[in-house]
Amino acid sequence: MSEYINPYHEEASSIMHKTGLALACVLAAAYFVTVPVANAQAGDAMTARGKMLYQNRGCSICHSVGHGGVSPDLAGIEQRRSKEWIYRWLKETDVMLATDSTAIALAKQYNGARMPKQRLSDDDISAILTYIRALEAYKTK
Repeated sequence: MSEYINPYHEEASSIMHKTGLALACVLAAAYFVTVPVANAQAGDAMTARGKMLYQNRGCSICHSVGHGGVSPDLAGIEQRRSKEWIYRWLKETDVMLATDSTAIALAKQYNGARMPKQRLSDDDISAILTYIRALEAYKTK
């Protein structure tokens, strides 16, 4: 007894295979587009949080980003100071003003101006630095 071979079976199988490959490609492309968008949105949220903290904590009263002020300009802060120094400064301003030669010199340079203790978490500081980087990028465009 000869076996019946459906000529459409092979064609349908080929179409399903091609459809499966196309779907896999679409899903892969969607992933590689979505991840940067999600990262950008997370960055936007971090920037917005940093802006809120910068404004609500009164940073802009004394500091600027790129055009001087009564206290150190924050443009380029991450190039001038280490991450550890910045975080410590924002968490232990009073201790650093008593022990850190750079902090002492800055206070002297700015006529004894003393930054009030801010009580910031590491996440708060990261958000503020993200906002400062965004301002720097905007001003260089």
